[in-house]
Amino acid sequence: MRTKTLSDVKEHANHLEINAPLLITQRGKVRFVLQNVEGFEYQ
Repeated sequence: MRTKTLSDVKEHANHLEINAPLLITQRGKVRFVLQNVEGFEYQ
């Protein structure tokens, strides 16, 4: 799994490619997980 900061995700939201779940950190702690619909429905 890849990890990005919330600031980085906000800055590059239009260009994100979500092929695998993406951990999003805020203040050094994981706060969110972003994944595509196909991956969510598969589980």
